[in-house]
Amino acid sequence: MRDFFKNRLLELLHKDTLDSYRVKVNNANSLLHELYHLLFDWKVGKIKRFETVQYTCMELLDQLKNDECISYGEYEKDCIIEELKKLESKDEKNASWDYTQYLIFRLIDINKDAYLERLFLKVTLGIKENACQANFIQLDRLLNCLIAELIRIGYSKNFLYIITKSAFARKDDIGFDCSFEKYKIRLLEKKKEIFHVFFKLIFDKTETIPDNTELIKSIPTELITAKAQQTNSAFFEQTERTRFLHFEENVLDANTSLAESKLKLSTFLDKIHLSLGIVQVEVNKSTYITNTNNSKGRCIYTDFVVDGTSIDTVPYEKIDHALSSIYSSNIISADVKDRINCSLRHFRLGNDARDMEQKFINYWIGLEYIFSVPEKDSSTFTRIKENLPIVLLCGYMKRNFIYINNLVMRDKDREGYSGVNIWDFDETMLNELIEKSPSSLIKFRLSKIKSLLIGNSEKRKDYLKRHENHLVWHIVRLYRLRNELIHDAAIKNNIVQVTSNLRYYLAYMLNQIIHYFCNITESEVKSDYTINDFFYEYKLLYHNIKKYYNKDIIFNVAIETYIS
Repeated sequence: MRDFFKNRLLELLHKDTLDSYRVKVNNANSLLHELYHLLFDWKVGKIKRFETVQYTCMELLDQLKNDECISYGEYEKDCIIEELKKLESKDEKNASWDYTQYLIFRLIDINKDAYLERLFLKVTLGIKENACQANFIQLDRLLNCLIAELIRIGYSKNFLYIITKSAFARKDDIGFDCSFEKYKIRLLEKKKEIFHVFFKLIFDKTETIPDNTELIKSIPTELITAKAQQTNSAFFEQTERTRFLHFEENVLDANTSLAESKLKLSTFLDKIHLSLGIVQVEVNKSTYITNTNNSKGRCIYTDFVVDGTSIDTVPYEKIDHALSSIYSSNIISADVKDRINCSLRHFRLGNDARDMEQKFINYWIGLEYIFSVPEKDSSTFTRIKENLPIVLLCGYMKRNFIYINNLVMRDKDREGYSGVNIWDFDETMLNELIEKSPSSLIKFRLSKIKSLLIGNSEKRKDYLKRHENHLVWHIVRLYRLRNELIHDAAIKNNIVQVTSNLRYYLAYMLNQIIHYFCNITESEVKSDYTINDFFYEYKLLYHNIKKYYNKDIIFNVAIETYIS
């Protein structure tokens, strides 16, 4: 179980892990907070669709089914669940939910400090259990909740990955108990530090540099570590047109201090442009961060990097050939070409954007353009909510299996299976793979694959149905965040994970659309293919899959990568 614990933690936190296996956005505790604020926003009129509240309630109820760490205090769990079910099912827009909101508040208050402690306690007990699939599943669920909670309270994912890798660097179990105890104490302590954050700004002219107390000509030498000076000497060099913008942050780790300071940097740049008109200010790609005693000084990348951006690389010739065949086709409507072109543009703009809010907005615009409808009485969001889960669901199982297939087949011991896809394995071959695998995490994945492949289709049905529910809940959440960013001009610093999800949705849609339209051929009865034809094709496939959940149909879904 220790091997599984270490490898699963790193998998949850690694930026290149497939999104299906990275840490999830929410746990039961974070959903309590989310639902509480949604009820408040509904009552004051900030939320127009009551279903926004209901979907989060559904997600919370789903989480509470298996959650063993939420405390209900002196209240009966069944009574609270019943109250939440009223909220889930009721559609009376004028109903008062004050009592329900108060119950949620009490749960939040009861679990304020204890939830994280109970998660660590359960994980500690889980590590000591026998290594079997049921215990792997339970520990997997706990680790997901644990990391989600640590991120919720203010730790950055990057920091958690670094200290996890450092704490459990040994491949054997020597000193594991001591390392785990130190790891647990450090994270439970939630000790904040003062971090000094220095952005390097380059102005186009010396006369445009404002007289500002936060702008300094050089970083105090006592705050620069010898290692940082040696490895990033160019960053510390000064000219007449350079200044350093300094902020102090009292936070849990250096990466969180960068996120907080970037919000202040944006405000500073806004004021510069408002007061001085057209001013060119370049922000250096690196930022220097150190703590008060200067023991952690280092330069890190200024811009946010969205998870999953470096999983695949695609040759330019592949996308160029596919798009050229679409743009030159006489049987594909101009509307389709325009949608692909504009969505690709916003996908690139999202990738290039420096602020996470701008990344999110560009990815959403790209996605919205694919589903937009010209009819004034039609809703683009309704079309997204109906069609996006269908397209994503059809390829979900095969995409996950491809990821596991690549992990397993990298092992030199798998040479005897080269050229065979893991979904074509029979039970004997799967058992042999499971037996030979040196990694408990791979054993866990292969055992799950075996349960989905062998036997009747009920497990495939449950697997896909559960994912379909999560897709709908998450798409509604993304739309709510879109409205907050665009209509309320909100600034969010906690949308890194959801932006990663949104980027994947757009990339997957574009890949599937490009693959569909670059492979269509002329027909005697149809001379003009539209975006609706693509959606109809996937509706047919979706209904075909849901009729029998036949694995041959599921794994016959075309999945091709043109952009990554």
